[in-house]
Amino acid sequence: MRAPNPNLVVTPTVRPRNLIQRLTTRSFGPGAIHEHEAYMDRQGNGRTDIVAGHSHNITAGVIEPDRDGHTHALTILPAGTG
Repeated sequence: MRAPNPNLVVTPTVRPRNLIQRLTTRSFGPGAIHEHEAYMDRQGNGRTDIVAGHSHNITAGVIEPDRDGHTHALTILPAGTG
């Protein structure tokens, strides 16, 4: 099986309704340099989109680390502005 293309950004074609959308900071960790779009409810819980073959859970506004240990922070920019 081929590894996923780290430059491929999978973005939902239909934006989830009633969710807050934000961009994340860029990761310079062990994987590809990338950022995510984050989708959260009003309590700050949700998920990011899939980028570089993975996504992150978000709990109370904090993005949880991926298996390799890298993480991101939320920005104040709405998703789609990057």
